[in-house]
Amino acid sequence: KQWYQRRVRADREQSMFYMNKSGPDFIALLPSKDNDKMDYLREADITIAVVCVIISFIGCIGNILSFLYFLRKSKRMPGTLFVLITVVDFFTSLLTFPVITSLVNSRASKLFGDQIFCDFWFVSFDFLTRLSLFLIMLLSVFRAIALFSPFSNISQNVKAIILSVALYTSLVLSIDVVFLATKTINNSYSNYFAFCDMAIIEQDEDFDKTWVPIYAGFQKVLILFCSLIVLLSFVASVV
Repeated sequence: KQWYQRRVRADREQSMFYMNKSGPDFIALLPSKDNDKMDYLREADITIAVVCVIISFIGCIGNILSFLYFLRKSKRMPGTLFVLITVVDFFTSLLTFPVITSLVNSRASKLFGDQIFCDFWFVSFDFLTRLSLFLIMLLSVFRAIALFSPFSNISQNVKAIILSVALYTSLVLSIDVVFLATKTINNSYSNYFAFCDMAIIEQDEDFDKTWVPIYAGFQKVLILFCSLIVLLSFVASVV
């Protein structure tokens, strides 16, 4: 009961903190001093860690088997896309293990304590989740093309898939790297989330907040664009 009351009070203070700040709502605006004061239920963290281990283990094994299966069919467009999807999902599953390590160690930063690893993990996880959505978009688009024009070569063009993924990867990663190098975005470990996240630290004078809304808007536009194309492709293929 006492832990519950402390957590409710901490959540209320955190909500007030968000209300008094401006900027994108998904950016973590938690100063490190507030993170250190928050209490977490050990049993809940262990439960979450166990669930993550099971899901990640199944994800790794399942994606390895799927990769070996679709690799034999990679000469055609659907096989190539599924190979790429399994690779992305495999590495996404792997990236959950540092989070698990923090959860079982009372949310200590552990691997995330190294700034280089923190930046690498944030960019990698963020990129892989967006790339996964992009691959689903490509699968939906080429499926719709195949339904409308079964004899079209573009629906079976593996080179078009590789080129699209390469261009998307170059665009997203180059922007992330530039923003990190210029300190436009700042990654730090958050006890609240148990992983590295983009943060605005008021005490950090070197942090440039000018471009944060632009970076946040770019992220949302990519997600919205891919989601919209998937929806339109689905509607077009069933009408």
